[in-house]
Parts: sequence; structure tokens; C-alpha cells
Amino acid sequence: MVRAPLVCATALALACGTGDEGGDRVVGDAEVVGEGAGTVGAATDGSSEGGAAGLNGGGATAAVRGQTPPASGGIPAIVTLTPQASDGPAPTDSRTPALEGSGLSGHPAAPAEGGQAVVDQFGLAFSPRVLIVAHGSPVRFTNSEGAISHNVHLRSVSGDSTVFNGDTGPTEEVDVMLPDPGGYDVLCDMHPGMTGFVFITDAPLAVAAGSNGRFEMDPVPPGEYLARVWTVEGWGVERVVELTKDMPPLDLTRQ
Repeated sequence: MVRAPLVCATALALACGTGDEGGDRVVGDAEVVGEGAGTVGAATDGSSEGGAAGLNGGGATAAVRGQTPPASGGIPAIVTLTPQASDGPAPTDSRTPALEGSGLSGHPAAPAEGGQAVVDQFGLAFSPRVLIVAHGSPVRFTNSEGAISHNVHLRSVSGDSTVFNGDTGPTEEVDVMLPDPGGYDVLCDMHPGMTGFVFITDAPLAVAAGSNGRFEMDPVPPGEYLARVWTVEGWGVERVVELTKDMPPLDLTRQ
């Protein structure tokens, strides 16, 4: 299957950034939705960096930034962090509402109303174009077009197989429960230029990297975390990292 690059088609899509390595353009920020999805970080494409929503937890925080493999076929790398048992500060509440970031323009991420994972179809584009959702939380696909019908076609990246395919007429909506953690292509069969990406995670912390592979997640309570990197080829780098205040960037391009 050939994946069309993720591009910003309208002002309603989240901010796009272009990696300085060139190539595909991908959405710079991702929403993170549902229980267990504690923080959204900002992709750092080019020179722009932004804040991110944090976890509940006391003590100093560690700014987590680093490098992953670049996006492939328009699909970004995903970084997840899972806190390991320790005596240090830890998240006290993973029931975090939907978070909508705008980090590429330097604004902090802020809670979105209701905590519902929503992807809208408007202006012949999916918005947001990249969505990170906690496993077990449904995704609602809406069509805000006044007179244009759309289609929601979800394909598992790992299995290259269809998991949902349904039409959404003007003002209609459909709720979809994606079965397994991992990446899903979002397509509209009626409009081939419409593409998006949904990632389902069991981890309490997750961020989509920029097209150049750079990412930032801030703030995070210091301590030991299991860091994992997902790309279109599946799970790659996996190792325990010690996060401290003012730590250098993480190199997650290799094991």
C-alpha cells in the first residue's frame, strides 16, 4: 500500500512543520486522548519548539527532547514513556482529558473540552491529522461539511488490513473503537488526497515526532522510564532511561 504524505490542506488542520532534512511534511502536533494518555508533546520541526501539558506529580520536572528516525511515507515516529517503579515523583492521575497542542507556534498545550477523541472532516481534510489515543477509548469521526459526503477508511499499519470502512454524510458522525495498540492510516475513499494517522497506545506518555524525527515532551516527573519508539516498521528502540532536570536530548535513533 502506498501512503500519501500527510499535508496541511486547510487552516483548520493542526500546524504543519517541515523537517530540515526535506521530504514529506507532517503534522507538527498531536492530540492525546483518553485515560492513560497523560501528556502530549510537541514535534520540533525546524527551529520552532513549544510547551506540552504535564502530569500531576510533585517535585522538579524534566524536559524530554530528542531524536527518533524521521517520518516514513508521511507517518511520524511515536515515542512512548512508561514510568518504572521508583521512590521518585510519579503521575498521580492518568485520567487526563483530550489535549490539543499547538507547540510549533510556541503556545502551551491546553485541555480540549470533554476528553472525547474527535477527528473532523472539513475542507477536504482530517483535523487533527495526527491523533494519539489511549487504548480502550473510542475515536469519533465527524463530518462538518455542509454538502459534501466523506468516508472513513481505517487500515492497520502493521497488518496493512482494513479495520473499519464507513461513509459519513454531511453533519454525520461515527464512533470507532480501534482494537489493538499501534498505528492506523486514516483515509477517505471518496477523496484520495485526504489522509491522517491515529496511534493507539497503552503507555501513559506519548508524543508524535516531527518529520525530521525531533520531539519534545515537557514537563515529565524525573525518574526511570521505559522509552519505546514506534515507526511504520513497528517497534524499534526500547530501553530504560533516567530522566533528570536539564538532561541532554535523548538519541532514540538506535538501540
